[in-house]
Amino acid sequence: MPPGAFFKRAMGWCRRWLRKWSEQWAEGIWRAPLLFLAAYLVAGILLMDPASRWLGVISALLLGLQLVIFWQRRPIQITRQAGCVLGLSMLGFLALGAWRHAERRAEILSFPLAQMVAEGRSIDVSGEGWIVSAKARGEQGIAGLLELRQLVVGEHEVEVDHRLRFFARSVTEIPAYGEAVSFRGVIQPFPDPVVPGGFDARRFYFRESGSVAELHTHAPYHFQTTGESFGNPLVAVAERLRRKAERALLVAVAPEHEPYAALTIAMVLGLRDRAPPAVEDRFHESGTAHLFAVSGMHVGLVGGFALLICISCGMSLRWAACVVIPVVLFYALLTGLRPSAVRAAIMLSVFLAAYLFREKPRALNSLGLAAIILLVFDSQMLFLAGFQLSFCVVLVLILLAPVLHAGLQKPWGFDPFLPRKLLSPAQRTRERVVFGLTAMLAVSVASWLGSVFWTGWHFHAIAPIGIIANLFMIPIASAIVGAALCSLGISAIGLSWLAGLCNAVHVGLSFWLASFASFFAHAPGADIRVGQLDRNHTALRETIEEPETVLLVHVAGHERATASLIEQWQVGSDRARPEHAWLYDTGGDYLYRQQMLPLLRAKGWNQLDALALSHGDSSHMGAGFTVLQSMKPSFVWEPSAANRSPAYPPIRERLTSLERKKRLGRLQVHSRMAFDLTETQRVEVLWPPAGRDGRLADDRGMICRLTFAGRSILWSGDAGTEIFRELMMTRPHDLSADVWILGAHVETPVLPSPLLDPLLRDFVRPRILVIEGEEHAPSASALRNWLSDDDERILFASGADDFAMPQILIRENGVQILKNDL
Repeated sequence: MPPGAFFKRAMGWCRRWLRKWSEQWAEGIWRAPLLFLAAYLVAGILLMDPASRWLGVISALLLGLQLVIFWQRRPIQITRQAGCVLGLSMLGFLALGAWRHAERRAEILSFPLAQMVAEGRSIDVSGEGWIVSAKARGEQGIAGLLELRQLVVGEHEVEVDHRLRFFARSVTEIPAYGEAVSFRGVIQPFPDPVVPGGFDARRFYFRESGSVAELHTHAPYHFQTTGESFGNPLVAVAERLRRKAERALLVAVAPEHEPYAALTIAMVLGLRDRAPPAVEDRFHESGTAHLFAVSGMHVGLVGGFALLICISCGMSLRWAACVVIPVVLFYALLTGLRPSAVRAAIMLSVFLAAYLFREKPRALNSLGLAAIILLVFDSQMLFLAGFQLSFCVVLVLILLAPVLHAGLQKPWGFDPFLPRKLLSPAQRTRERVVFGLTAMLAVSVASWLGSVFWTGWHFHAIAPIGIIANLFMIPIASAIVGAALCSLGISAIGLSWLAGLCNAVHVGLSFWLASFASFFAHAPGADIRVGQLDRNHTALRETIEEPETVLLVHVAGHERATASLIEQWQVGSDRARPEHAWLYDTGGDYLYRQQMLPLLRAKGWNQLDALALSHGDSSHMGAGFTVLQSMKPSFVWEPSAANRSPAYPPIRERLTSLERKKRLGRLQVHSRMAFDLTETQRVEVLWPPAGRDGRLADDRGMICRLTFAGRSILWSGDAGTEIFRELMMTRPHDLSADVWILGAHVETPVLPSPLLDPLLRDFVRPRILVIEGEEHAPSASALRNWLSDDDERILFASGADDFAMPQILIRENGVQILKNDL
């Protein structure tokens, strides 16, 4: 075929495809106008938000092009006048979104102290307000959201109507929704994220509740209830019912089974803080987090149960809709008005309302109306991960699940034109089973595809295993919700003994659900981190001009413990490429979950080259089992001294199992040993001596020295003064280091005791000293004795300094501190 004829034919095919596509697009706009009106509303919000204005411009241009296509290819049944009305409505919703978001931002930023907080200042205040939400924060006090009514700053009294996050230290009694409180404390800016990829309180609470600062009170008498009540009476009733429902779900539950009952409470009532954090992590890692929190599935189950009861009582579908709609709306209120629950309640209500007016319900229109209602109420919801995940997943389910289902069912199904009466009972059973399994698989795949971008964007991780996990876990989760609803209904009529049986059922099912979540979370490739690993590392590129191999050390700290991530990078003139990564200690479960895991996700590490376990202290190596399961280190080393920590047996069993399967190398080290981690990193072990077990775990721990490019890092764990005195006598030259990372000896109330030895500085001579926390440090004068040069720095691993998690650059010509840039 001549090139000209081929080009002409290709252009003709493209024109026909574009014409067909544009006609289908215009038909879709006419069939689901509310969805497209919601899209224009979103574009208007993006245009007025400083953080996403460029995205708003692109969205507005694309939607303008879509409007032109609609006008050119509108269906024949649409008159010119109807097309004009629809087009003007879309432009009106663009303006509505821009106006509503500008108004909402102005409302938040009109807080009288917003400018002072933006400058980083803390302000002493007193005042009054009422509780929007509150929960216990361990034994430290309570935290939540406060609606301010009055502020007193100095001698000035200001009337305000803003919401503010608060933390009331040492307060034990949790006030109910609407209770008025008087307070005296400090309004201060939200802290920066401790680690790259960690929780950004300033950004989240600005979007979630319009809060620009946090109120801290420091004594119980600084935060007291006054006896008055405010707020919405309906919300107050829902809060009281939620507390009663929580107590009902715990009837006849043994104390050892309460964590599984708490899982049910989190799923059914939205009280996520009741469930253990480790359980929540397993749901995230297995790609089934939507089962853990109240979502559209739970609202649909509640509506389905209510509809089934109404129809069983002989009601018509129209009258049943009149009952079910208030039920699902109140259930959304009962669960705390989470975006996913509100979206599902509105969608289901609109869907059922169509039967009242004898209209055919349309899922896309219902979805669009739900988005419009939520965004007009609060445009900031658009930027919350829950809103984005909820609406995108449902949109993909509506559009893609039927297509996937048809494709999956086709190879196994019978001829659709064949009368069902001609099929044998076995064939009909097979058809039903195939229909159900393919429908579940289609829904699972579609929901995963709808969420994969947002989970990767917000949480730097995706979980493909969720496609399989949902097939097993959704039926169990549905049964849990059903058993819990039965328990609540039976408790309402006073049959406590029967409610206890229902509670036993949902607790048992929750145990299996948590077990499945743990199983799938630890499956190969379950939690794939998709962070910024291959992105040009800005701080490195700005610091290094010539190609060079460097080392980055990140030190996390919490409660008298540290954990270090060590990365080796190859830095060139235009990019920075990672080569190796390993951990020195994992920290306890809290430190790992809050600091180290977000860092690993943000960096994109899915496997470690090595793991060091310094000593038998659960706050240093308590998350070791989790790291072995998820990060799969190739090499592990630990001290040869006895490890008597109660957290160590499962770690030892896992190490032995992996070593037996030849999946990792394991080495028990003692002083005088040295080995190469990589071609450029060498480890020397300074402590403990072979065959010597100290009285305390701190005395049995490792002291290691890593050398790289002529520079060195010294990890001393929680070693005490006596150990350093012995090392100063036996190995004085091996103590010198450019960076010294040390912890707290258990017998020393003032941390760290080695810093109080005036002779030790002359042996170590560090350029950078990292200790666990400012609150544990010796006096300022004792610390100043360690600084003899302007280039030397003392950092605190608990994020108490300007650099949050310390990030230290090791290179041939020196060591320096870098700002975290991810």
